[in-house]
Amino acid sequence: MAVETIKFVFFRNLLAIRTLMKKVFLSYSFGDDVGPLKQMLSALNVAVLDSQMNMEYGTSLQESIRDAVFQCDFLLFVYSKDNPHIAFEAGIAVASRKPIFSIFSGGQERTFLMDTPYVSALPTEIEKIRFVFELFLENTFPKKEMLPAGNHAIKLPQMYGGGEMVPMKSYFDVKAEYDLISNNSYEGYDRFFVSVFEAYGVNFAKNPNSGGSDSGADFSIWSDALSPMMGNPILIEIKKRIDRRILENLQDQIRKWKTLIGSSIIVFYDRLENVRERDIATFGDILFISIPELVEELESKGFASSIKNIRNRLVHG
Repeated sequence: MAVETIKFVFFRNLLAIRTLMKKVFLSYSFGDDVGPLKQMLSALNVAVLDSQMNMEYGTSLQESIRDAVFQCDFLLFVYSKDNPHIAFEAGIAVASRKPIFSIFSGGQERTFLMDTPYVSALPTEIEKIRFVFELFLENTFPKKEMLPAGNHAIKLPQMYGGGEMVPMKSYFDVKAEYDLISNNSYEGYDRFFVSVFEAYGVNFAKNPNSGGSDSGADFSIWSDALSPMMGNPILIEIKKRIDRRILENLQDQIRKWKTLIGSSIIVFYDRLENVRERDIATFGDILFISIPELVEELESKGFASSIKNIRNRLVHG
């Protein structure tokens, strides 16, 4: 075989390998042993962009994370300790329709993104992870594109002006859902907002570590309609009530989130105790919104339109 032919075959095969290779954004907490996990990924022809090692942190951590996620074909999350950036990273992944695979290494809530493929294992339990992960790769990146076997009729919610989704009453009654929330259940508020986001077509990610003082916001959402005024993603914090002490803690949390991530923030609350609405500082990118007021707006409008209307009232009076 001529030297030129050998070179051609070599570079053609190299190009094919590079084309087939997938890139993953690996997100984990400092101290996790992900060395064996990286070796597994390399053996499966997956290139790793390490959230701890390969990030180019500049003036904007938010931009660095967003750019890194956009570069990758899918994300792999390792849940073992608090990771304040998971909700933000997941919000970008959901909005850009990036596949996600999760590893739960013990005790965490498993409702993250609802239908995200996951395995319960330590990041060092490679044989346990590998089986499920290979199935995920095969299903997510099939070697040949397959056409669906058939179409199934789906009852779609009606659309509001401009194409914004507003569920029909028979499909989703936001007032009835809100009335079902238990007065003593914080989980009830989480479930309510998951239902709202799903019914109104809002891209969202739920923080599986939410609830602690430094564990990050409850949700992050991505909305093209809200992006011009609030950017993307938007952090969402849910409070059953706000009193003076809770407000002070919230203000500290918001300062930390703005410093670390820089996103806009919406705090939804059910009621105020010994705090007046005018005592709560509201800016263009930090909103405190009453859940009953949101419910009232959602009965006739889409999610983004409701937030815009409430924001205009709060900011402009």
